[in-house]
Amino acid sequence: MRVTQWLRDLADDVRFATRQMRTSPGFTIVATMTLALAAGATFEGAARLANYAGGIVVMKRGTATVSDDELRAAVRDQNSKLKTQNAKTAGKRRGKGAARRG
Repeated sequence: MRVTQWLRDLADDVRFATRQMRTSPGFTIVATMTLALAAGATFEGAARLANYAGGIVVMKRGTATVSDDELRAAVRDQNSKLKTQNAKTAGKRRGKGAARRG
């Protein structure tokens, strides 16, 4: 009898969490960070992933969820932007050094 009640309570909690995740970006951030840490991510990596997930939810209209494909795309896009910025910064540094020598 007690196990049955526990399972009902668990099912209610999962339904509530799903509703909250769809309506609250803050809940999405906490849930994503918790799952990332549980999966073995560093604190910084989990925070970064949670930030992406929260950003995706905020950009959507009304009740929203984040799919794994959307999260992967956000991380991929950010990584490509960082690579571009790093390449530009490295190019500027090389250009300054060459100008001083010349």
